Amino acid sequence: MKYILYDTDVFKNYYPFSLNHSMFEARVGAFTFIERIIKENNLSFNDLSLVVRKDIKNFVANRYPDIE
Repeated sequence: MKYILYDTDVFKNYYPFSLNHSMFEARVGAFTFIERIIKENNLSFNDLSLVVRKDIKNFVANRYPDIE
């Protein structure tokens, strides 16, 4: 099964963090949302697809080269 993580308009509420980060990169406690999703569901990067805003697409692609 493929999981798709995407940004919604809520990113506007998290300025300046959201300037170059997707909200699934936000850290809550010891883990980011994406780390928590991978760990709690026993997923690999191959199980995920990321959909992000055009303006941060290159930042996210550089941070997660193994995820499409």
